[in-house]
Amino acid sequence: MNRPEKFRRRFFSWALSVLLVGCGGTLADAGNGAELPLELGTSITVYEDALAQGWTDASTARHSLRNSSPVAKGRRSIWVRFTSSTALIFRTAPRATAVNDFLVFQVHGGTIENPPLFASVTVNVNGKSIPKPAVAVNGHCGNDKKNIPRGEWTTCSIPLGELGAGGGGLDSLQFRAGEGAFDNKLYLDSLRLVAGSSLPAPPPNAPGGLAAIVDGASVRLSWSAVTGATGYHVYRADSPAGMATPLTSTPIGVLSYSDASAPPGASYWYSVSAVNATGEGALSTSVSVALPDPPAPLPAAPTDLAATLSGGTVN
Repeated sequence: MNRPEKFRRRFFSWALSVLLVGCGGTLADAGNGAELPLELGTSITVYEDALAQGWTDASTARHSLRNSSPVAKGRRSIWVRFTSSTALIFRTAPRATAVNDFLVFQVHGGTIENPPLFASVTVNVNGKSIPKPAVAVNGHCGNDKKNIPRGEWTTCSIPLGELGAGGGGLDSLQFRAGEGAFDNKLYLDSLRLVAGSSLPAPPPNAPGGLAAIVDGASVRLSWSAVTGATGYHVYRADSPAGMATPLTSTPIGVLSYSDASAPPGASYWYSVSAVNATGEGALSTSVSVALPDPPAPLPAAPTDLAATLSGGTVN
């Protein structure tokens, strides 16, 4: 953290303490119910495999916090099925935030291309939760800052100032769908609040066009290039909802991979992720392939072979 930023935050802490004491509070109140802003470059997890401590689920939409597929990171994600009057809602004690903080998350469009999705917050003012206007998530996603893809994960980032939580007191995050996305499953993962004067470039989008073919005892994979990617990781799972195990220890710089380690006589599900300087992006939609059983062994050589000569003929 640079010195001016550190001084600003320390001054905020001191000023908040003075204000609370002057209003009849105590110095301890500065750390209870009136949290200081996020330190530069840090983040607060809202959801990562499960709802983080300090957050509660108040959703009215049908949903699950333990979805096993598709998953962008870890082992679990959120699926939600919206109606016109329901929402995905996560509540917390009031949190101090700044205009240069961000809401960052992964979203998957399910079977819909660019489904209309909206994010909003409520802000605690004098003990009351005040709803702020919703902001379209579409336009804040991926490296192109546009669409929510069908059948793929992408990273979305929305400034808290744009959501109306730049002055602090954020006490809930909410998601709603627009017309055209009702009664269809959408997926979210890896929700967090990120501090900083600017947000790093997001990880790359998930690769598309993944294909797999059997080549003898191996599986050959190929996929399409991702803008901004510097490499790729390849994963294999034993079932559609199984844990994806990495096959690459370091990112590979090509758009193909041959897996000769899969035992024959079984089906496998492959997926690929892209990597850049910021980190690893979401997994692609998986493709399945069945490896045939190994060929039956040749019969054993005959034994006890004997020959006799009879009338000039060998029997």
